[in-house]
Amino acid sequence: MFVTVTTIPVANEGQKAKIEENFKKNAPDLKEFDGFIGFEFWKQENEIKAVAHWESREALDNYLNSDKFHQHHGTHEKSSGEANGQGHENGHGPKIDYYDAETFA
Repeated sequence: MFVTVTTIPVANEGQKAKIEENFKKNAPDLKEFDGFIGFEFWKQENEIKAVAHWESREALDNYLNSDKFHQHHGTHEKSSGEANGQGHENGHGPKIDYYDAETFA
């Protein structure tokens, strides 16, 4: 399994609610991609973590290189494969960590 953890700093409750609304709207689209396993949305006072589970890095790459990814993240070029942080009011974009993962139990 391959997991991404996107950490998004938030400045206030209004910004947090807006980001949550966008994720709720876009998350169902991930089911269209082969190899997508699931998605979690973790909230803390000053940050959000969006956690996506994929069968493999290749499955994630298919999403990262898709038009749908760029629609979700407001990017227009298929170059970086990562969100560009646009629209984050506090000036700090998301941080994305990648993990090879296994589940036990």
